[in-house]
Amino acid sequence: MAVTGISDVIVPEIFMNYLVARTQEQTVLFQSGVAREDQALSRHMENGGSAVSVPFWQDLEGADAVTSDDPAASLTAHSLTGGEQIAPVLRRAVSFAAADLAGAMAGDDPMRLIADRITPYWARRLQTAALNTINGVFAESNMASDGVIDISTDQTPGDANRLHAAAVIDARGTMGDAAEDLGVMMVHSTIYQQIQKADLINYIPDSRTQVQIPTYMGMRLVQSDAVPSGTNGTNTTYTTYLLAPGALAYGEARPKVPVAVDRDELGGNGEGIEYFVNRRHVALHPMGMSFTGTPSGASPTNAELADGANWARVANRKQVPMAALVTNV
Repeated sequence: MAVTGISDVIVPEIFMNYLVARTQEQTVLFQSGVAREDQALSRHMENGGSAVSVPFWQDLEGADAVTSDDPAASLTAHSLTGGEQIAPVLRRAVSFAAADLAGAMAGDDPMRLIADRITPYWARRLQTAALNTINGVFAESNMASDGVIDISTDQTPGDANRLHAAAVIDARGTMGDAAEDLGVMMVHSTIYQQIQKADLINYIPDSRTQVQIPTYMGMRLVQSDAVPSGTNGTNTTYTTYLLAPGALAYGEARPKVPVAVDRDELGGNGEGIEYFVNRRHVALHPMGMSFTGTPSGASPTNAELADGANWARVANRKQVPMAALVTNV
């Protein structure tokens, strides 16, 4: 009897469409709207290369004029100032042995089941890449100067050093009159529990799923232990991110061979081992920033994304719609 292998059930285009959609459904940053698909970015990525140029316009500046009936008076035109952001393309791949996916092969729709097995992996990896990118943004010199509020202490922490409404307002205030754009608050689970114990979380029903969405001060509350923790003296600190919907532009292009199956006939002492390989080329670009570093390989590692020296703010502060708050517990 013929044995069904992975190569017999995978149709690459259908598989990738389903995998991409499922990854977005299971990734917190997509669910909350912080990462938003940018089709123009995806189209640029189709041209290849390790980075993509993203042009943008600076906010319009200059005073308006009082009109008159003087024919000699002429209105002075203000110039439109443009800029360029460089978005790094993240080229990532993963391989699994057939044994890792054996259970999926027995189902009624093995291709979909294999994608479902791999989706949580990609959801975690893309979220890790995104958070390393955000870490890098706030390590950049300009953002570290005017985008971060640090109320932590190296002494015994008190209420003034813990997350509280006034501190959140101060952090949002780094956006000036665009503070209301920051609609998502991402916290470490330790901070989430702290405000949960204080009964400061409100819940609103999602209109589509009827799931109760937690909010704090009107912002959607998201928890992830991947947000930074550190120390101030001997005290633990936690960073809370305040993010606007669309703060990260998401693009994805198909690699030349997004899905491949290989077989090692010598593996398993001659029984042979089948390997499944999945490749993805994605961009998770922070708006208003430009990646200026030189990756050590074909694309940046997570450590390189988290290095502030590899980023430069190329837009004004309000066009980088995120802020950070560092607190104790």
